[in-house]
Amino acid sequence: AEARAIHAGEADERPIHGQASVGDARALIDEGIPVAPLPLPLRDPKSEN
Repeated sequence: AEARAIHAGEADERPIHGQASVGDARALIDEGIPVAPLPLPLRDPKSEN
């Protein structure tokens, strides 16, 4: 939802991350919304030492 809002100009443009199923990612791509897989798992900074 947030990626679509940013793409439509309804939310401030900024980098976002999250999880998407293959079907959801394809739907975003079909709508012209750029997506990219992260090369490494993202860790919560609060859980780091």
